[in-house]
Amino acid sequence: MDLTNSQKEAWDKLGDRYEEVGFGQLSKLEQHFVALEALAGDTLNGSLDQYFFNSSGDLALVAIEALDALGEKEASTILRSVLMKFWPTGYPTDRSERYEGIAEIQDEAFLVAESEVIVATHERFLALQLELLADQYTKE
Repeated sequence: MDLTNSQKEAWDKLGDRYEEVGFGQLSKLEQHFVALEALAGDTLNGSLDQYFFNSSGDLALVAIEALDALGEKEASTILRSVLMKFWPTGYPTDRSERYEGIAEIQDEAFLVAESEVIVATHERFLALQLELLADQYTKE
């Protein structure tokens, strides 16, 4: 992913802040980037099933909020549809509860089409969020 210098600096600054203060003390824009980076990282490494099985999936609702804020409707719609399919009564942010919702599926093609949407759009939504962060940090 090609980033501008300001985007790289923003990513570095966020990494330092996250380590220093933890997720809960980050700004909304910072939390959005963390959630989007977790979504992209797990989906690229495995697929959305890996994302939901891992602790990264704890941030799925934040990722949807971030995608909506960025106008990334296709990706947010995909995530919402997966959440409704497996957890129609509400998305569990606890990994063990999520696991129960999808552990029984044995299909090799599990969430492949949905994962492809995230893979196809991840560079754009990460770059957009980093640009917003860079602007926020410049104003501080």
